[in-house]
Amino acid sequence: MAPASDACIGAPLALVTWDPDTGKFEFGPGLEALKAATGQNVPLAVVAVTGLPRTGKSSLLNQLVRELQGSELPPQHGFKTGHTTEACTQGLDMWWPPLPVRLPAAGADRDAADGRPTHRLLLLDVEGTSAARMSKSRSVRVMALTALLSSMFIYNSMNVIDEDAVERLGLVGEVVRRVREHAGAHTGGLGKHAPTFVWVLRDAHLQPAVINGREETPTEYMERQLAPLARKGTNVADPDGGGGAGGGGGGASDDPRVALGALFPHANECRMLPQPLADGARLRAGAGPGSLAAAELAPAFREGVRELATLIGALARPKSWAGVQPAAGCPSSGVRNGDGHSGGIDGAGAASTPVTGPVLAALLEAYVGAINSGAVPVIADAWEATLRRECDRACAAAEEAYEAAWAEGPEPQDAHQLQQRHEACLGAAQMEFEAIAVGPAPLQSHFQQQWRGAVQSRYNERLAGLLGRQAEAARRQAEEAQRETAQARQEMRDAQERAAAALQQAAAAAAQAAAAQQHAAAAQQEAAEAREVAAEARQAVSQAQRQAAAANAEAGRSRQQADAERERAEAARRQAEELQRRETEARRSMAEAALRAEEAQRQCAAYERARQEEQRRAEEAARRAEAERHQAAAAQQEAAAARQRAELEAQQRDEAARRARHAEQLQQAAEAERQQAEEASLQAAAAKKGAEVERDRARGAALVTAVAAALALLLRLRT
Repeated sequence: MAPASDACIGAPLALVTWDPDTGKFEFGPGLEALKAATGQNVPLAVVAVTGLPRTGKSSLLNQLVRELQGSELPPQHGFKTGHTTEACTQGLDMWWPPLPVRLPAAGADRDAADGRPTHRLLLLDVEGTSAARMSKSRSVRVMALTALLSSMFIYNSMNVIDEDAVERLGLVGEVVRRVREHAGAHTGGLGKHAPTFVWVLRDAHLQPAVINGREETPTEYMERQLAPLARKGTNVADPDGGGGAGGGGGGASDDPRVALGALFPHANECRMLPQPLADGARLRAGAGPGSLAAAELAPAFREGVRELATLIGALARPKSWAGVQPAAGCPSSGVRNGDGHSGGIDGAGAASTPVTGPVLAALLEAYVGAINSGAVPVIADAWEATLRRECDRACAAAEEAYEAAWAEGPEPQDAHQLQQRHEACLGAAQMEFEAIAVGPAPLQSHFQQQWRGAVQSRYNERLAGLLGRQAEAARRQAEEAQRETAQARQEMRDAQERAAAALQQAAAAAAQAAAAQQHAAAAQQEAAEAREVAAEARQAVSQAQRQAAAANAEAGRSRQQADAERERAEAARRQAEELQRRETEARRSMAEAALRAEEAQRQCAAYERARQEEQRRAEEAARRAEAERHQAAAAQQEAAAARQRAELEAQQRDEAARRARHAEQLQQAAEAERQQAEEASLQAAAAKKGAEVERDRARGAALVTAVAAALALLLRLRT
């Protein structure tokens, strides 16, 4: 079914261009667009339209874009078309953005599709091949690149399938001899990577042939025209012909139909399109069918384009390492192999690595690099390099996602928080890696271990830093506790000194109180003696009593001072006990800090062991990488030796061909000399016969003369 319409109409972009000065392909802005299409991780089905120049390929693509997206194209908005003899397309142009395809679920109505595209169609407009001033090498390169990239290969030609068209399309068969599936192998398995083939016959006006009382379909007509020719001394059942697609032998491999059958073994189709307009005057005036509105086109042409768009939506599938998976229920009819059976898809089916925008960009770079360097594109090497490149990009994205997720929250303060943050960041990095990584599970697992090892090293560094900071904090706490302990000891010594001073003061006050008591006792004794001695000395006694009262008051004050000193001494004692308790707590804190420091030392030792183990693994990985590099260098040397052998064999073949041509020339010269000798022999025989005739004539003449002479003599004798 056709894709659903998109809001964005899109426009063509140059994907690959040709530089006539260097004779090599160059990349256009379409390559960067493919690389940047990372947000839409949707597989791409590449549909390419090829054919001779000025046969309406770009116009057909514009009509297909209109049908596939369900809206008219604004004027001068589609692929470039023209009405002169000069070709418009140079290289490969693509329609960007790709057109979405929404297929229904299994068992559902074919018109009922969900809203999410299952894949997207990337339409390619390919420059015309086999042009008058276009070399065969360039045509083969363009065809090879198109066949390698496309999921559906549409060949656009005019009216009927004739021998010239088959010979021109046979250029694609060169791909079979030039492209290898994997290093050192022949192209026998290339079919599982081949695109679906569709032949579009333009301006078709002939009626279908009637075979066995039934009109044949366009696809049956194509199969009949492309059936391999049976030649004397060849085995048609062997499509390789002894030197078939993989070699350069003669026999059946000389038939381009065999090469086409090997290159396009999938379910293939043929479609016929009538003239776009009943009256072609406007087309001749410069308006191609791609620039005309649907209402201006002939109904039969519009219906044919609609059917072709439906066919593309149903058969075009994204490429993968196992090839192109055909649509469910699709007929297996197509270009026949040499044994007359239709080429089906490989039983392995499609792999789990479909082509997305970045993958297609990487494959394009690999194929163009190989073609520009004159090397033979190797599909397996290009796929493996592409998968590794995408996995490398996934590793970088995963590490960036890990660091971005780590920077979102506050810095963890302990090992438990650090482990939780590490696990959360690993989840974000894993999601980013799975969104980009492609390829089989072992390859993804290898690169996953790579980026996990990198982030684990960063986690170990952060853990070591955290443990170091904790150890430094514990050391500072221990130093602070030591300073507090020293201060407490100094304060305790000061309190002890103040208590000793207070005790001394209390002892002095007690001594003063004792002296006052002694003075009071003496005064009392003196008063008693005064009372006993004389009554008249009352005044002196009263004075003595006042003195005794003053002494008692002084003694009371001394006792109060002594009590206050005792209270101060008790407070100093309690302060000293508090200082001793704080010293005990400080010693306990120091012991706990020492325990934490020992734990930090143990964790640092564990980190050091982990770092050494990580270093050992890194060294082991470096040794393995060095071994792989040596193996790659050996493989490159073997490939260079193989190329040298191939060049030597090519030189030998050229020398043999030259010798064969020389021998043929010698044979032709000998044949000419033989013919000249035969002519000379015939001339000699004719001359001999003439001489014999002349001799017979001379003999007859001599005989006549002799007879005449004899008669004359007889006459004379008689007379």
